[in-house]
Amino acid sequence: MFVPDDRLQEAAMRKVLIFLAVLALGACETLSVPDEPVGGPGDAARGLRLVQAHCASCHGLGTAATSPYAGAPTFRSIAAKGGIEDMAEAFAEGIIVPHKGQTVMPEFVLNPQDIEDLIAYINSLK
Repeated sequence: MFVPDDRLQEAAMRKVLIFLAVLALGACETLSVPDEPVGGPGDAARGLRLVQAHCASCHGLGTAATSPYAGAPTFRSIAAKGGIEDMAEAFAEGIIVPHKGQTVMPEFVLNPQDIEDLIAYINSLK
């Protein structure tokens, strides 16, 4: 029966460990967080398309005085309250808002550009 030399096993193990270390370091670089925000200037037209696709079934758009869902504020009323820029973090982390009754606003997690576009749209209603 042939028993491999311990030195050969050690050399092979070192090569495997070096490969895994290099792979792990490469993954760390790939997963690093950029220093600068990736969202560009907001585009109100893109923000409108975003809310038309995801929000209009409950929230009133544009200058609408009411919303299709009575418990949901219109975007115009949200704009009138101000402080929308302070909501950027909530948009990034996902918003879950309990409304009166039994319904809850679905959770939406937005990327930085969508957040800028949504804020630009809401600010355009002031």
